[in-house]
Amino acid sequence: MGEAGIDPAREIVVYGGGGSAYAYFAQVALEHFGARRVHVFHDGFEAWQAGKRAISASPSTRRPVVVKLRANRALLVTTNEVVDRVGNPAVQFVDARRLGEFVGEESETLHGGHIPGALHVHYAEHFVDPDTPRKLMARETTDRSGMALKDRAGLARLYARLDPRMETIVYCHTGIRASMSAAMLARLGFRNVRFYHASWLEYGNRLDPPVAR
Repeated sequence: MGEAGIDPAREIVVYGGGGSAYAYFAQVALEHFGARRVHVFHDGFEAWQAGKRAISASPSTRRPVVVKLRANRALLVTTNEVVDRVGNPAVQFVDARRLGEFVGEESETLHGGHIPGALHVHYAEHFVDPDTPRKLMARETTDRSGMALKDRAGLARLYARLDPRMETIVYCHTGIRASMSAAMLARLGFRNVRFYHASWLEYGNRLDPPVAR
């Protein structure tokens, strides 16, 4: 980060393709290492280009800076911590995977299913057209505009069953999709959102954790 001139003490804007969860993963990583003013340009490069704003194809460099990273350990949660919290009435879980993954019909791990008590909200439900990621993968469209975010009321409805005052742990399969969900919860005012980076890839390959289907 220092060689790239990225200073976590300054305001940072992250973007990727329109609606990309990877930009949110970068946000979580930056916040974990101490950045306090990180924003995601959700509509991404396509929207910037459509707005006829300046675009460059040349490499850009920033002056290197001295960076001292301090991990925010409260943001991330480990598998052992997750296992200890299963069944705790003061903790709520959000599963950002596809429904097939959630119910165990799709599985790349030793166990298929979900963390007992988890609320299922697929990350694509944040979009005005939740089917757009599938359409893009199937090459049925090249238009990413359907991945624009729902308005605040629409996002709030997705999580109406949760208590924003409680510890809320978000996971998916590898942590990428869950990073967007964690950002949406924080945007909605949830006070203690924790990111389970190892997610189901680690949880589902352990022998001891409880699993629901």
